[in-house]
Amino acid sequence: MGSIDPQVDHHHRVYYEAPAAARVAWVKRFKQKGLLLDIGCGDGEFTRAAIGAGFEVEGIEPNPDRVATVKKRSAIPVEQGLIEESSLPAGRYDASFHVDLLSHFPDPVAALRAIAEKMRDDGVICFEVGLFSNLPLRWRRLAGRANMPTHLWFFDAPSIEHLLDAAGLKLVAMRRYKVGVSTAVSAALVAMRRERAVAATRAGLPMARGRASGVYYRFHMWLRYGLGRWLPIGGPQTAFVAAVRRLPAS
Repeated sequence: MGSIDPQVDHHHRVYYEAPAAARVAWVKRFKQKGLLLDIGCGDGEFTRAAIGAGFEVEGIEPNPDRVATVKKRSAIPVEQGLIEESSLPAGRYDASFHVDLLSHFPDPVAALRAIAEKMRDDGVICFEVGLFSNLPLRWRRLAGRANMPTHLWFFDAPSIEHLLDAAGLKLVAMRRYKVGVSTAVSAALVAMRRERAVAATRAGLPMARGRASGVYYRFHMWLRYGLGRWLPIGGPQTAFVAAVRRLPAS
């Protein structure tokens, strides 16, 4: 596979801000409180929501400017670096969360093992991941080619279970949201503004920018997590996942 710059993020801030409460609520299904590791914490949208929900939070983030931003805004410890190379203590955390990183890790199994090493024996590993592989032709025609310039891997629900198993983890729960409509809207935007989209991709910027971009992306998030919760199963999806370590039999 290729390589990517882990400090570059093509997502608009609303991608992290608007669903932050729902992502925290997913973690709280399995852990009501405790020390949570926010992996790839960015500018801290999930961090702030988790703190507001009663968690103690620490972070890890490769971008030094974003590390400084989170430390300033939330006054929490943040390690600059990648989870695969982290010097954070083993067995420290009650929960972890990362958003859309599984498709970006050079070695997803190694990354999941590194995360698992940081968890307590009863810790829960939560994350969100896109399910975009093995799509039927009718969905590929609707969605077009998703704007995923830095994705190294694509998954479906069974492959996530296989990946977890390979990393020594056990799936606890998965909640899927259908994102065919939102993906088609995004693909249409790219098609209408292809030159601008290509330039934005090269610069590591979101497709939509300017004063109206926040409104557009909030609508986009509603299509994903509001409408997408109730659409018929099938097609491109995003999934909230929870997993635990497979402990040796005593």
